[in-house]
Amino acid sequence: MVLGDGDIIHAFDLSIPLAEHKEIFELTTDSRFAYGSRGRDPGIPSGAKLTYHIEVLKVDDPPCYASMSNSERLAVANQKKDRGNYYYRREEFAFAIDSYNKALKILQLPPVIPTRSSEEKFPETDCSAELINDAKLKLENNLAAAQLKVEAYDAAIMSCDAVLQSDPQNIKALFRKGKALLEMNEVDDAIPILQKVLTISPGSQMASVELARAQAVRQKEREHWSRSVNRRFPKTKQNKNTKLSAASRVKLVMTSRPVIVTSIMAILSVLVGFVAYIYQPAIMNINI
Repeated sequence: MVLGDGDIIHAFDLSIPLAEHKEIFELTTDSRFAYGSRGRDPGIPSGAKLTYHIEVLKVDDPPCYASMSNSERLAVANQKKDRGNYYYRREEFAFAIDSYNKALKILQLPPVIPTRSSEEKFPETDCSAELINDAKLKLENNLAAAQLKVEAYDAAIMSCDAVLQSDPQNIKALFRKGKALLEMNEVDDAIPILQKVLTISPGSQMASVELARAQAVRQKEREHWSRSVNRRFPKTKQNKNTKLSAASRVKLVMTSRPVIVTSIMAILSVLVGFVAYIYQPAIMNINI
């Protein structure tokens, strides 16, 4: 086991580095540093407080992954991946992410350049680059799944892109990228990706559900945008007065402005009386 790599329970990672070579000690740990609320089958119930009797038999330097053959690296990376899967099933997603990242770092080291000494050290046929790449894709996909669980959406998209760069039709990576974009409310980017998943795998129920959710979100956003525009820029109603006749306009003024009309009528009455008074003699002369 390698301390600090998540290969063992956290209580061991915390306590064993403090022990001396050949030391024997007793370790009592709370469940949160061991198997937590889920326990472990067989024999360890939920929330169990555990006691271990430990003897430090041997202490070595950490493994040098850079000097390993591809086959050895792949074997170690698969162990880390299995540990990550163990944490994922237990819903301990942060620890799963850590295990997947450690496995990826091992596989991303530059390959050992074949030399006479390396051929003597690794006489067996080393695993191909294709096997290494396939292992990387699986790890990136698993990493994206765990990152989605902790809502690390940007990181999940980067993990998916790493897969899609080598395998553009990878359904799991496409689906997880589409889901991450949807959770970030990048609906217009998420929809074509989810549609592509259904094109490749028409029977995918999860993709159908997420696509329907994305389309519903987009429709709601469009309706909200439309209402906002209407509130900011209301449609101007056509001015009906421009189409009215002169008589109708006079009638409209008379009905809508009674005080003004009354004043005008009073002024006209005074003017008519004044004119009649001035021309009264002339009128009388005509009658004579």
